[in-house]
Amino acid sequence: MGLSPDDVRDFSGDDQLSPGLYPFAGTGHGDMYCWYPKWQDGPEPPVVLYIHDEPESVLFASDFSEFLLRGLLRSFSVEGTGEEVSDEAGANGVWRRHVEMISPFLDPVHSRVLADMGTLPGPRECAAVDRRLAERIPSKRLIGSQAAVRYNEDIITDRATLLRLYGESASYYRNLVVDEGLEEFRSKLDRVQDSLARIARDG
Repeated sequence: MGLSPDDVRDFSGDDQLSPGLYPFAGTGHGDMYCWYPKWQDGPEPPVVLYIHDEPESVLFASDFSEFLLRGLLRSFSVEGTGEEVSDEAGANGVWRRHVEMISPFLDPVHSRVLADMGTLPGPRECAAVDRRLAERIPSKRLIGSQAAVRYNEDIITDRATLLRLYGESASYYRNLVVDEGLEEFRSKLDRVQDSLARIARDG
């Protein structure tokens, strides 16, 4: 998902992301980094990694500074994509340019972490530092994608399975409408409940 500054500024929700997630960057593989103000307990909203093909998304960084540092480390770690550079001088230049880009936006704590790593940390060191940062982040998860309002009943023919799936969708949208007061999801809740009632009646 390519996001321009205008896309980020104007985003007010879509039919994919759970409400409250505000995407500002993509991974290139369908996942997205999103601000999530509902979990904010400091001056900046935390960053959630929205995982498009998993039911839950996770807290990735407590603020934008931590997001930038972890993004850099993952890019240069054995767990990230990295960049193939044939010689040490070239690798040093690539690392230095990336550090120069993000340094103005790092807080003092994250700047010190980066400084302590030296001029050319290896992939394993980058991965190790990223893991240490991740361990200090609270373990929080949320349903990142909006629940389906319709399931393919030509493929899913088992009544119990359909009742479970529509029941989970109804619970998701009921929470948005009743608990969070998001009336814009009322029509989806009604559609799911109609399907749930139909399957229960026809069975």
